[in-house]
Parts: sequence; C-alpha cells; structure tokens
Amino acid sequence: MTYWEFAFIVEGLDFDDFDLFEELYEAGLDDSTIGQTAGVQSIWFSRETASFSDAAISALHDVASVPVVTVLSIQGDPEFSYDNG
Repeated sequence: MTYWEFAFIVEGLDFDDFDLFEELYEAGLDDSTIGQTAGVQSIWFSRETASFSDAAISALHDVASVPVVTVLSIQGDPEFSYDNG
C-alpha cells in the first residue's frame, strides 16, 4: 500500500488532558502526531491506504468520533505519496 501525508487543522484539543490523547489514539490516530504551532492546533498523519481520498476520509471519520475536536481544514498534497515497501 501507499502512505499519504497530510494534516488537519483542528480546534478543541486540551494539551493538559491526557485522557483526550488516549481517546484519540484509541479512535485510530496511532499514525498521527498532534501538536500546536503559534496557537494553531494540528494533527499530522502518515496513513497507509490505496488513495489520498481514502486516507483523508478515514482520518476524518476517526477524528469525528471524538466530539470535542473539530476539524477546520485539511492540508496536504494528494499527488505526494510514498511506498515503504
């Protein structure tokens, strides 16, 4: 399969709430990195799927299962991917 790299710009993350990060991990975000730069919260993904749209939709579904986090936008290049095999 192919890996796709992209990020969601989000709001609602409480960086002091360890339980929230555990909930995100359990929701399927074990292929992501969560952070904040200049007040902008983001979740970066390196997701293995057949297509960029599959990767983005599955990640959106995973994030949406944690109601406190809201996705504001997606950043990524659907033409960029890599094969780790």
